[in-house]
Amino acid sequence: MIKEKFFRNIRLSNKETTKIIYQLCMGMLGAVLVILGLHLYEPVSRIGTVNITGLVDQFVKSQAKENLSHEEAKKRVQVFGGELEKTMRIISVKQNLILLPSEAVITGAKDYTDMVQKHLPPNK
Repeated sequence: MIKEKFFRNIRLSNKETTKIIYQLCMGMLGAVLVILGLHLYEPVSRIGTVNITGLVDQFVKSQAKENLSHEEAKKRVQVFGGELEKTMRIISVKQNLILLPSEAVITGAKDYTDMVQKHLPPNK
């Protein structure tokens, strides 16, 4: 009832109505262009694989050759795991990648195992 009284008292000429419709259309067009622009310039992430099992296997074999106490071996495994995760995060951000274990991807993804291995610090 209040709306009816409010709108009944508003009298717009054709020129004013056209102006309002034009402004609404331009506002919507502007919003669509902004959304489209943001969508087009958003970087697309690619899928990459890393043979994590192979890297861990190599690390375990290299550590088995040394005569380490249980505590020292445990400490080195934790350090290696942290370094592996850190290296993969850095490569993922720099290359705009989503890195997955190679066992999880059947086909179509580039392998980044060598790059990860090169960026890992040497075993201590």
